[in-house]
Amino acid sequence: LTNKMDILNAYLYLLNFSVICICEHWMQIEEIKCTVLEGFTVASFFTRSNLKNGGTIIFVKKDINFTSSNLSEYVSESHFEASGIYLNQIKLQIINIYRSPSGSFDIFYEKLDELLSKINSKDNVLICGDFNINFLKNSSQEKSLCNLLRLYNCYGTVSEPTRDRTCLDNLFTNLPSNSFNVKVIEPGFSDHKAIDCQMFDTEFI
Repeated sequence: LTNKMDILNAYLYLLNFSVICICEHWMQIEEIKCTVLEGFTVASFFTRSNLKNGGTIIFVKKDINFTSSNLSEYVSESHFEASGIYLNQIKLQIINIYRSPSGSFDIFYEKLDELLSKINSKDNVLICGDFNINFLKNSSQEKSLCNLLRLYNCYGTVSEPTRDRTCLDNLFTNLPSNSFNVKVIEPGFSDHKAIDCQMFDTEFI
């Protein structure tokens, strides 16, 4: 992400996003501390300590009231990399997840289940990220993940390709379908497409 910050700043200049979730930022803590996204605050991030690349990060517009979520007991390099925030005004929990294709699906499943079980069932939840599971293919991993999320009343919203001919990225939520709109967009600086979500007059990417 470090060498794409100028492109990202230019891309966001005329847009009105409130929260930006990014997977695979490839940065270390020192680099994140120096990262500047105009008009945004680094709200939450996960960075690898032992392996290279990976990681997740969430930027929030400076005028939005939020609380960073402590996910340290759940994260695991390659298997379950996550960052999270809580938007206080609209009571929305946002979790940004990256699962490496080389990571263990069983560990990922276990960590996600543990995390979801601790979230207040009365809260609005939005879980997004790069799961490295093709949601366009009827596989055992796709079934297991979707069934797990349904247990927590969360449903997928993306059913079109996000990388080449596969749908590796998705957004799951327990929000009523008439309260938000999701579309896949081409940001032009990534090998993945982005997921644009607008709800409560607030826009996320």
